[in-house]
Amino acid sequence: GSGGTYDAIRAIDYAIARGVQVINASWGGTSYSQLLGEAVQRAMDAGITFVAASGNSAANFDVNPNFPASFPHVISVAASDSSDSLASYSNFGSSVTIAALRNSFGHLNGFPSSCWNCCADEECKALAFSD
Repeated sequence: GSGGTYDAIRAIDYAIARGVQVINASWGGTSYSQLLGEAVQRAMDAGITFVAASGNSAANFDVNPNFPASFPHVISVAASDSSDSLASYSNFGSSVTIAALRNSFGHLNGFPSSCWNCCADEECKALAFSD
């Protein structure tokens, strides 16, 4: 799918209103939006764990931020390969929280590639739901 910042904000507010526990933002971009940041903060203030893809530009995440993953306290997920190394296309940097394995079939532990960073594995669930 596609959409803009306004659509993302509406989706976050919808999730807040529905009382979800986790938002998986497998989308993002390099443009900063204060309004998007405020929506992410509203979600976290509501007790929602916010997980976002760090990006697929092979860029230093600390120098070239990707939003919403670069907002404070968001769990930022990079991609790793079968050797437990950073995938060649994945963004990287000290502000990336965790990397998730994406295998040659585009799946993580049997989940479709469209949700490769959605806390499908037990380690990521533990990270998202730990105190």
